[in-house]
Amino acid sequence: MLHVVARSSRLRFGLAAAVLSISVLGACGSDSASTEITPNDTEFEVDVGDEFTVTLESNVTTGYSWQLEHPLDDSLLTLVDDDYIAPETDTAGAPGEQQLTFRSVGGGNTTIELWYIRPFDNPPDPAERSSFPVVISAD
Repeated sequence: MLHVVARSSRLRFGLAAAVLSISVLGACGSDSASTEITPNDTEFEVDVGDEFTVTLESNVTTGYSWQLEHPLDDSLLTLVDDDYIAPETDTAGAPGEQQLTFRSVGGGNTTIELWYIRPFDNPPDPAERSSFPVVISAD
């Protein structure tokens, strides 16, 4: 299990600094490691068949959520799940976490590009953007 943690910049609307954590569960192994990355400039590696979850601070009460900015290259990655985890506090306006789970399906390089938008805005006006280069090993 590889656990990657990254901290991105402060969101424009006063949320605490977003925290990105990526947990990778391999198709066959149970090894574990931990590292930190910075969104937008540090790639991370997974193997074909791995599932990994990107967890970002999110506050759905503002109407914003993390969305894919561009469709994924479905020969490399698929989006398996998109969940919102509510905060464990009763404080009004407290942010929760959005968890996006991906599965690597083919070897190669790609980038997950996310933006923090209100889906009903036209055109979208992202409060923040984050991208995560991914290297998928076929070996």
